[in-house]
Amino acid sequence: VRAICDYAFGAMKVNRIQATVATDNIPSIKLLTKIGFIKEGLMHDYAILHGQKKDFYMYGLLAKDFSL
Repeated sequence: VRAICDYAFGAMKVNRIQATVATDNIPSIKLLTKIGFIKEGLMHDYAILHGQKKDFYMYGLLAKDFSL
């Protein structure tokens, strides 16, 4: 994920990257937080996984908040 952010913010000059993650996906939540992503919201019944409706968090990271 860090390599993608490095490329997007550095080479592509993207201003914002966002990620959605299931609320029970703790390893991915920890990874996004460690890189600097900020939790921006909760999306109820956002997707169906394994036949069940799941809530997801939206995370965002701005170029100005990311260290290359």
